Amino acid sequence: MKKSIFVLFALLMTTLTANAVEEAIYYVTGEMTSWAVVKSYQLTRNTDAPVGVDEFMITLDLQTTDMFKIVKSTNGIDVETWYPDGMENAYGEHGEITKNGKYTIYFRPAGNSDPAWFNGFFYVTEASGTSLDAVVGGQGKSVKFMENGQLFLLRDGKTYTVQGQEVR
Repeated sequence: MKKSIFVLFALLMTTLTANAVEEAIYYVTGEMTSWAVVKSYQLTRNTDAPVGVDEFMITLDLQTTDMFKIVKSTNGIDVETWYPDGMENAYGEHGEITKNGKYTIYFRPAGNSDPAWFNGFFYVTEASGTSLDAVVGGQGKSVKFMENGQLFLLRDGKTYTVQGQEVR
């Protein structure tokens, strides 16, 4: 009898633990989604984030009139957490989007103390340029060409100048 109760208890705890560790899913939500969770606005894990940093990202077309926040939703319907929490603090609400275009949004659920990160949770940058793989210093690197003639190496975070066919 005691063994049966222990087995049932262990089975129940295993089930509860499995349900408790559902993967958190993050979305951009705002005027462009009528403030609803929309699958096509789901962020993906940033595999180029520093080791040990939980970071997600998405690239979107944004208009100067757009306002948005990041939300957590494990079921893809209901909002569990708003980033940032509160009212009158959506990105774009105070003119942060200065021109229409393609932007990449980086999000860290644990926050970031860097003042460049909006309310300590996300960083938005113009997604100008083209991503490609290149050989730099004899090693293959994932890089992004920028409008100003520079390359940004996504893996090591260094910026290099393009001079002809050579990267310095």
